[in-house]
Amino acid sequence: MTTHELQDLSPLIAASDYWAEDPSRPLWLRHEAGRISLALTAPQCLFAHLRTVPSLESVSAQVVDPTVFVEWPSGRHRLHLPPSWDTAAPYEGRPYVLGQYDCYTIVRDWMARERGHEMAMLTDTPERLVNQWLTDGVFVTNPELHRWERVIVPQAGDGILFSLSRRDEESPNRANHCGVYLGDDRFLHHFPNRASCIQEFDARWRAWVVSFMRIKS
Repeated sequence: MTTHELQDLSPLIAASDYWAEDPSRPLWLRHEAGRISLALTAPQCLFAHLRTVPSLESVSAQVVDPTVFVEWPSGRHRLHLPPSWDTAAPYEGRPYVLGQYDCYTIVRDWMARERGHEMAMLTDTPERLVNQWLTDGVFVTNPELHRWERVIVPQAGDGILFSLSRRDEESPNRANHCGVYLGDDRFLHHFPNRASCIQEFDARWRAWVVSFMRIKS
């Protein structure tokens, strides 16, 4: 059974106001453009079901959909994911877990499923990865880069390298985020502490692009 903790607990804190009146009330988390928020009715874009339990240790059954179990009234929580996610997690609605569900992982999964291209794994510890996201090390030192070429006009299926750092005359454009260009001005990515999603590739995101990446033929 795969379980995780959410980093942003604000939607669960909002849910606690409803559970204070009725702890058995079912609630949901939805995601929209990657943002996760509380839903009072079953949402179209489900991130997870919300359920209260007397003890987290008593939860043993596997889930069909992502479910956040909240130990009430202590407030402890765990996100349970379906077993199928271990090998075939959907592209949209993944929780952010560095090294398992992050921007590099979703690009890697998409390339394997849609293009048959097996990308190298990132093997550093989470602590080193956090540091490397800030210093460009993940993409500069990753041997996978030698299998791609940088281009300036994207095609569907190209990778995208973004620099989300501060940009001024003294700050270099270090790549610290990635995604997949899907065509029709849409791209797939997974931003830290949000749900993975497909978004419009608008001027705001274009301004952060360092390079488009294409698999060498």
